[in-house]
Amino acid sequence: MPYSDYEPLLAYASNLETASPVPEEEVARYRGLLPEGLLEFWRRHGNQLIFGDGFMQMCDPATFAPVIRDWFEGDPEFDPERLVVYAMGAFGDLHMSDGTTMSYSVHSQLGEFTAGRFNPPPTGENHLDFFLAHALKLGTVTPRYIDKGDLHSKAVAKHGPLSQGQMFTWVPALQIAKQGNRIEKVDAEVQISVLQDFGPLKYIADKFTDDGIYMGTDFRRFIGRQG
Repeated sequence: MPYSDYEPLLAYASNLETASPVPEEEVARYRGLLPEGLLEFWRRHGNQLIFGDGFMQMCDPATFAPVIRDWFEGDPEFDPERLVVYAMGAFGDLHMSDGTTMSYSVHSQLGEFTAGRFNPPPTGENHLDFFLAHALKLGTVTPRYIDKGDLHSKAVAKHGPLSQGQMFTWVPALQIAKQGNRIEKVDAEVQISVLQDFGPLKYIADKFTDDGIYMGTDFRRFIGRQG
């Protein structure tokens, strides 16, 4: 998709006035890993845009490159040097691309990693173009197991909209939706580094029958060096 197809996202950006364009030399690092239309969007408007009240925000891939490298170092299947974080959800989900037709997400508060292949949209867009130009602006991409329609709105009502680099988290950590815990607004880079200390990511994969019927998800293995 060309840059023009990303322009509608600007209507949902709450910090467009203060966002800084990404220099061409930095954009060039991600050619072949992210769509050209998205890279042109970043070159003109930056990769720090917040959509709405922080339901989703674009990310500078360099911000989370260290934690991605630590999580995936030595993994036999996923190369951390090719996993580019381009967006983050309000509860710390990191959405990544490696330039293929696969979609990757780290669900930091659950300690899970998921990988899925997008079915080509009927209009023919690239899978990531479709995600960004449609699902992102409509607010339909939500972390697994989290009812964002409820929790996100409650968190915003209590703590206010998220600023760039912020996320909502549960306190204490890893106590998602448990009775007696609470949601706070925190620095995402710091919090995700803290969550990383809880251990390796669990690779959660889709499960299908031999005739292709979807049967939910299942634990496959831990991410990282094996053995």
